[in-house]
Amino acid sequence: MGICATKKGISLLVLPRSTKEEVLELIKSSAGESQIEESPQDFENLRKNIENYFAGKKAEFDYTIDLSRYTPFQSAVFTATRAIPYGETRSYRWVAKKSGNPKGYRAVGQALKINSIPLLVPCHRVIEQNGKIGGFSLGIKWKERLLQLEGVLLT
Repeated sequence: MGICATKKGISLLVLPRSTKEEVLELIKSSAGESQIEESPQDFENLRKNIENYFAGKKAEFDYTIDLSRYTPFQSAVFTATRAIPYGETRSYRWVAKKSGNPKGYRAVGQALKINSIPLLVPCHRVIEQNGKIGGFSLGIKWKERLLQLEGVLLT
């Protein structure tokens, strides 16, 4: 896994991949020309929480995040999404209402599609109004896995 931060907070979380090289490549493609330093000790607490999460233990990800690269609407979507409790889901329509744009549920999907801090902004907890799983930038299998880890029953 990979974690990046700015002075404002965590800005990127790369979920576990097969190799370290794959993680570094994803970080470089997202961070652009930013200075990248390896300092795992800076994120030890978050790393342990993520490991616990993937071991099936309840984990809260109440860390400061940096949303400065996003539009005000996208930031509102991410803030609303962070309010969805562990083990629960909400619809795109619910997030749209909480974000101040009740008819913007498709825009919610587009905002969540570019979420660079999964788990901290738990976009996997956002599903369709009819209970179907909806989309996920990392693929439906990832979304299903994350929801199952949280004990969410899928229809």
